[in-house]
Amino acid sequence: MRTDRRCLSLLLTVLLCGSPMASAVERVSVASGAWSEPATWGGAAPLEGDSVTIGAGTDVVFDVASRRVHGLHVRAGGTLRYAADHGGMLESDANVVVEGRLVMRPASPAVDQVLRFVDVDEAAFVGGGMMPLASDVGLWVMGPGQLDLVGSPRSGWLRLQGGLAQGATSATLESAPVGWQAGDAISIAPTESPTVGAASVEGFDEATLSGVAGSTIHWDVATARAHPQIDGRWTAEVINLTRNVRIEGTPSGRAHVFVHAWHPQTIAYVQIRYMGPRQPGEDATVPVLGRYGLHFHHSQDGSRGSQVFGTVVRDGGSHAFVPHLSHGITFHDTVAYSTADEAYWWDLAAPDARGDETHDTVYDHAIAARIFSEPVYRGFRLNGFTLAQGMRNVVRDSVAVGVQGNVDASGFDWPESSGASQEHGVWDFSHGNIAHNNARHGLFVWQNDNEPHVLADFAAYHNGGAGLAHGAYGNAYHYLDARLYGNAEGALRLQAVSADGATVRFDDVVFDGAGIVDYLIQSDDHTFDGTQGPTVFRHATLRGARIAALRIGSSANVNPDALDFEYPLLQTPSDVGFSADAPPGNVVRIDDGQTAVRITRDGRTTIAPFAAPAGEHSLPQSSLLVPLGGTALAGSVTLDARAYDDTGVARLDLYVDNIRRASADTAPYQFALTTAPLGAGYRLFRLAATDVAGKVNWSNIVSYRIDDGGAPQPPQPPGDDVDAPTVHLLTPAKNQVLSGIATVTADAHDDFGVSRVEFRVAGNLVGTDTSLPYRLDWDTQTVANGLYDVSATAYDYSGHHTEDVVGDVSVANAIERDHIFANGWE
Repeated sequence: MRTDRRCLSLLLTVLLCGSPMASAVERVSVASGAWSEPATWGGAAPLEGDSVTIGAGTDVVFDVASRRVHGLHVRAGGTLRYAADHGGMLESDANVVVEGRLVMRPASPAVDQVLRFVDVDEAAFVGGGMMPLASDVGLWVMGPGQLDLVGSPRSGWLRLQGGLAQGATSATLESAPVGWQAGDAISIAPTESPTVGAASVEGFDEATLSGVAGSTIHWDVATARAHPQIDGRWTAEVINLTRNVRIEGTPSGRAHVFVHAWHPQTIAYVQIRYMGPRQPGEDATVPVLGRYGLHFHHSQDGSRGSQVFGTVVRDGGSHAFVPHLSHGITFHDTVAYSTADEAYWWDLAAPDARGDETHDTVYDHAIAARIFSEPVYRGFRLNGFTLAQGMRNVVRDSVAVGVQGNVDASGFDWPESSGASQEHGVWDFSHGNIAHNNARHGLFVWQNDNEPHVLADFAAYHNGGAGLAHGAYGNAYHYLDARLYGNAEGALRLQAVSADGATVRFDDVVFDGAGIVDYLIQSDDHTFDGTQGPTVFRHATLRGARIAALRIGSSANVNPDALDFEYPLLQTPSDVGFSADAPPGNVVRIDDGQTAVRITRDGRTTIAPFAAPAGEHSLPQSSLLVPLGGTALAGSVTLDARAYDDTGVARLDLYVDNIRRASADTAPYQFALTTAPLGAGYRLFRLAATDVAGKVNWSNIVSYRIDDGGAPQPPQPPGDDVDAPTVHLLTPAKNQVLSGIATVTADAHDDFGVSRVEFRVAGNLVGTDTSLPYRLDWDTQTVANGLYDVSATAYDYSGHHTEDVVGDVSVANAIERDHIFANGWE
């Protein structure tokens, strides 16, 4: 919901700084010009400790080496920009509120531009809410405000070319880093086996670069630990922590960045440091609600097209990157380093409830490293990436390493509170993600919904718990093409199968204990209830265990385990072991293509072959790779995409604003477009992937800015177009209770294009939307309290239409009543 602009400006004037300092003078720019020029301010330039306002219609260049102010307000229509050709540090002991533009674009790597918050009192923070509070000192980007922060390009992180010995002071990287130079701070991630103890998680080597030559880097301090290459394939990440645009607090006074705006933001190659205030709690410090490293808060569709590239959030007291109810943000080559609490995160909903969902987020080549909790024993579900509720979110080519915590902490976490149904909580996790050297699990899955999930092309190695801990009861998970290596508690901890007729599958997964565990797969409390098929392992490779591939353990639940292994490659001393107190009904079947056996606690018998023919078990996954979301396009452009499916991809179709514009049927998938017919401004791009079995799945929505278009040209469907569009009413749900302004959302598709979606309540038209994402803010007070049918009708460009109806939606607004008193009406 957008904050009213007039009210916002009035409130910001009151809330910006709190009580003014006795010596503070308010300076307001009256003309465009240099900060140092008196004429810019109509008399005198700001002095140390003044309160500064950048007036509407003025463009002020910060051209002094340093200045301390008592708060800064950039009004709507105003711009504060740092001088591009020389460095500058602006310090503030009160809020900096941006309703206009803040521009920091140094011309070269030698220019440092800094916004620093000083004398921050973390104990005074209040937290929460949508509006700036004088007590909660930080950077607030509100309403029409925009950040244009672009430091000199630097690669956020790269990998070593091979292993690294203890005592090293130089190394070769997998590729030449962009922008790295002497003086940069780096950290080399641990890769050692969990058998070495705490150093497997905590063994980061920090240093300062002394030189860079091509892909070879040199640093000043010899490494304290070795960083070996693992299994001939995985090498340590080298993280660059230095940027020449910096937004920061101080170690003793952490501030925050809060974005509640309705325009795309640009935050590229920025260091955000000493953010995330904490306060004393019952037995430890606790974070302040809503005051995080980089927090997009309830920007909804206003944040679509935002770019957070090459940015590092480090040394923070709370979450690093938080896109909370803020859609369509691309995080590329980002670094969360040495920060408390879950690094990439947003607020979770209560179980079986809709929360503040975020859609179309992309974490691309992102890393969460050295993540901790305060105190450590409280980090029961600490993680690097919380894959929370929302639709069409993507994490790819990303890493979680050195995540501390306890019990079920992990690198990547699928939490149980992930929305009620209808794709809310399904992520695209199918390209190159790695979790390694974390204190507990690599991946932890404890999600409950009614949608299928595909996790493919990932690895988990040298974690202190299991590589993968799976405990989802109410959904289907399909794990494919993964490697689980050298994890201290085994490759897989299997605690539950999915219910409601959905099967958990593992296809082409390598379970490798690296010789440090007794069993690869530990199955405990595995609640198969006899009403569905078994958990299936097909073409699994099982090796590196000291005793057996699988152990069926004790369980408080008498329901039996049922696990089928189809065509496994078994390279362990034994196949299955049972604990003495394992439930007697446990059944393991193995069909290696020559012999099939049925194994229980009482022994094994030969049975008929049971392995099913190769089949189709999941939906195809796809995403646009290049250019990244938010990029400006003009003229003739080429878009690169990727797609994945267990049986093969037949075709990718590219849709712009839900109109089909191009197709590709062979990898590498590329689309050549002329942008002018697409229309000027931000346009919404999306892929439809069709696999060889005919299943169709839609990608996330990506925003690109078209700079040379006019009005969009509608499609011209052929005369024999007979297919009606499909439509799915997403919210509200059946039996949901609504009041006030309720959001009605739908998803619609057509082979050529959707022209509009109409929303109706009890058959009466209440609104129309002609562009993605289809939504309506419906004032429920326009109808009487009661039960209603809510519907969405999608129309294509040939006039065909389809309706989806959700019944028994309850409207329950509070009823204002007149009260009769002895002296009359009130």
